[in-house]
Amino acid sequence: TQTAAIDTKPPVVQIVNPSAGNVSGNITITVNASDNSGATGINLFIYVDGNLEATGTGSTLSTNWNTHPKRIEAGTHTIKAVATDAAGNSASAFVNVIKQSHKR
Repeated sequence: TQTAAIDTKPPVVQIVNPSAGNVSGNITITVNASDNSGATGINLFIYVDGNLEATGTGSTLSTNWNTHPKRIEAGTHTIKAVATDAAGNSASAFVNVIKQSHKR
């Protein structure tokens, strides 16, 4: 008899954009992921400062984040990407960006 291999390897997730540093305006957050079991079983999540901004499936997910509203305070903000595979393994990636204050 054959036994199915148990998938214990988490996916690999990467925040492609933005890179760490200053941001302003409407920015695109792009996340890529891969898994040893293939992209079809990957679930992706994008968070900004702990707030869920986007979800999707597959190897790529993008969303727009508008930094202009006054509710987005100047200072450091954390973008987090989470990928889970069909077996429930998960991995995370983080990037810190800085919204500059606007002086008028």
